[in-house]
Amino acid sequence: MNWINWSRIDELTQGDTTFGRELLEMFIEDARDLLSEIEKALSAGNLEVASQVAHTLKGSSGNVGAETVFGLAQNLEAQLKMGEQSTAHSLVNQIKTGLKSTEETFQTRFA
Repeated sequence: MNWINWSRIDELTQGDTTFGRELLEMFIEDARDLLSEIEKALSAGNLEVASQVAHTLKGSSGNVGAETVFGLAQNLEAQLKMGEQSTAHSLVNQIKTGLKSTEETFQTRFA
């Protein structure tokens, strides 16, 4: 799977690996916080808030080139807009897995 579009990272950081590492670390941290917000909103049955937060996650994923997480967040946002809460829980779990793989990929790159 294509967890990270390295061309996008290079474009954003102009080849500065320290900045690239910091950028991806911030993305991972923010994405975890956003997933937590989505889970809280789902637990409360607030699909509108969950959808808005999924939209934010989609945008940040796209901005840093986390392509798989972007696609999953895009799907999550669409499912939430259609009121598909049961599908949303599955997608949140897939995003968590994708985020972990994304983090492992970038740690390997910057080791």
